[in-house]
Amino acid sequence: MIINLTLPHEYEIEVGADLPSGPGVITQLDIGENSFRSGGLVVKVTPEAGVPWITTFIGGSFGVDAVYSTPNTCVLCVISAGNGYFVEVNNPSEWKEVDEVSPITDSKLIPEIPLLLFSDFNSMVAYGKNGLVWSASELVTDYLEIDEATPEAICCTGYDPWEKGDTKIILDPKTGAVIERTVIPQEKPERKK
Repeated sequence: MIINLTLPHEYEIEVGADLPSGPGVITQLDIGENSFRSGGLVVKVTPEAGVPWITTFIGGSFGVDAVYSTPNTCVLCVISAGNGYFVEVNNPSEWKEVDEVSPITDSKLIPEIPLLLFSDFNSMVAYGKNGLVWSASELVTDYLEIDEATPEAICCTGYDPWEKGDTKIILDPKTGAVIERTVIPQEKPERKK
């Protein structure tokens, strides 16, 4: 579970909060389809200027669990078992699902720019203050991982069968363009004589 509230934000969160069993001051919301089924990530949000609310963010079948502050101080990002959501904390019925990549298998924040990165098995997207900044698809065939993300470069690795192994890719964080693509040499096992 990743919790990264590095960026300035106007709310407090509690992950794994208990859902209230009766009426009260906390608003329960539907975020994602069938939100109150079991298995999602439960988050309580207390906005600086608003009413506290709680919901179960519905997860996918697998993927990363994470909570991020975003470049917009009133928007929260929650990833529940690979399903990603952006929620306006003062108006939580206003939410958007991250649907450009699914399931989200990796995520990173570059706070200096600021950008939120999400990847699935072979593609990556970047979100900034005003939404989607860029999309880079089919970077590899499978197993895409974001190894490091800085304002200068995004380093990732993944598997390409036509390269017969892993590939290292460096992306430009401002555009998502591939700067460098290198096949990682595979060590060959010694043959017995």
